[in-house]
Amino acid sequence: MTPQTPLTHTCPPVRKYILQHCMLQLLSLWLQDAGRVGIEDVAIAAGYPTSDGDAVVASVLHPNAQRKRGWYEQRDGATWDELYSFGHRHGMYYLMQMHTHPRGCSTHHSSRDDVGAFSDRLGFVSVVVPDFADRGVDLHDPRTTVHERTANGWRVWPHAEAMQRMVVVPALINLQQDGR
Repeated sequence: MTPQTPLTHTCPPVRKYILQHCMLQLLSLWLQDAGRVGIEDVAIAAGYPTSDGDAVVASVLHPNAQRKRGWYEQRDGATWDELYSFGHRHGMYYLMQMHTHPRGCSTHHSSRDDVGAFSDRLGFVSVVVPDFADRGVDLHDPRTTVHERTANGWRVWPHAEAMQRMVVVPALINLQQDGR
């Protein structure tokens, strides 16, 4: 039996993550729907590195995970194979996961978050959004924490680092003078 070739690529180190505002709005709706019934939720962001060391998030994927109060986990291997093959099919890298924690809870990783992350690749980022994303996904909210996988475990970014490295841009800007 020969070892199976991994479907994902190793992403080069990322300086800044660039996301479109409309993508975060859609992600907010997904996470808020689960939060309304007291369930934590997760989404995966995939995209492309740029020539200057940044990465552009091109897709946000909502996995078919089993979700209950206090946890979520993959349903089965075939379901997650489909998720992994999406990135491979489009030549994308899995850049980060975003998930919620319940109202009133810390946004730091639990031990279950550490071992259950979507990827254990060095440099992979895990964003934890507070309060079931009640107020949406705001990557610059000081209560939102960003955890980066390092050789020594997960490192929490200081808020100033998150402000610099998480860049949110508009997807559409209409500069027409007559509004058309």
